[in-house]
Amino acid sequence: MATFEHARKTMLVAVLPAFTMRAMNTISKAYRVWKNRREFYRLGEMTDAELADIGLIRADLHVVADLSLGADPTRRLRSIAVARAEASLREPCRRRG
Repeated sequence: MATFEHARKTMLVAVLPAFTMRAMNTISKAYRVWKNRREFYRLGEMTDAELADIGLIRADLHVVADLSLGADPTRRLRSIAVARAEASLREPCRRRG
């Protein structure tokens, strides 16, 4: 066996698992985005009171709905809800001080 043939087989053994892992990660990410989009559409069916319980308002859903198809809307909604919760926690401190 020539050195060239041995090197080619070694490279194939090293590249194949990396390619498989990248393909699995891509499929996993696509599934997660699809699943989160389905949940996002279910948020539209909630009442305003239910949305307020999780720190959102109906206008937040309209803002996030404009994201591209491959984007995960739940990440953006989470950041909106967290920012709103942090702001409400800081508000009483301003009134006291």
